[in-house]
Amino acid sequence: MREDMFEVIIERPRRGGKMPRERYRRPRELEDLPRCESMARGRGGTKGLNENLAPLVRFFRSRLGRPWNEVHAEISEHLSLRSAVQKHVLDHVRQMVELHAVLIDGRAYHPTTYRHHLLLITPGRWGGFYVCPESGRLLEAPPDRPKWPESVPDRVDLEPGYEAWRIEGLWYRVRFAPVPQERAGLRDVLLRRRIDETGVVGPGGALEQKYGWRYRYAAEKRQMSHAEIAALARRLRRESLSQMRDGR
Repeated sequence: MREDMFEVIIERPRRGGKMPRERYRRPRELEDLPRCESMARGRGGTKGLNENLAPLVRFFRSRLGRPWNEVHAEISEHLSLRSAVQKHVLDHVRQMVELHAVLIDGRAYHPTTYRHHLLLITPGRWGGFYVCPESGRLLEAPPDRPKWPESVPDRVDLEPGYEAWRIEGLWYRVRFAPVPQERAGLRDVLLRRRIDETGVVGPGGALEQKYGWRYRYAAEKRQMSHAEIAALARRLRRESLSQMRDGR
């Protein structure tokens, strides 16, 4: 660990601007004093902390797999508890590394509970570091990937007018709209064709072959977020388990 790590983390220009010079001027007369003034914090040019924790994250990732006692000793070697500024770095260490993790089915959880449930340690902006309770080594939690049922369809109904499509391994949220009378310039984003072309709309057309209907087309699509994909995976798992219980 670099000797000036605490300076890199703590001694960084703080956010916020300077207070206007006229606010510093002492009023000359009693009548110039304001009758009331807001007590809200952060007003009038107050600066806030602007700590740079990225070097600390990089340090932890470079020490993954090593015994935590060695990593902590390396940190403490360059920090002094007598200095409030340097002690603040150790406070960040305690916030970023879970020292008392609980392992359940190979996943690491925080020891504290929320609504009687243990909280899973997940990677975030500043990492999801924890000390393995079995080996005592510094580890980082893997991404919380959604658990899908054994068979996953490539096309799932969402709310009316929307469907989820899996295309080349990526999930997209697709909005369908009725085919209007004026079709000039409109394209189907999945077919990648103009809907005013011959053979797209109508019986036996490209829309019917692709979707099973004749007079609706894919107007928009966007790639689904991780949260949307996780919610979709949970829904499909619930439906799959429900079908298994019903014997279908």
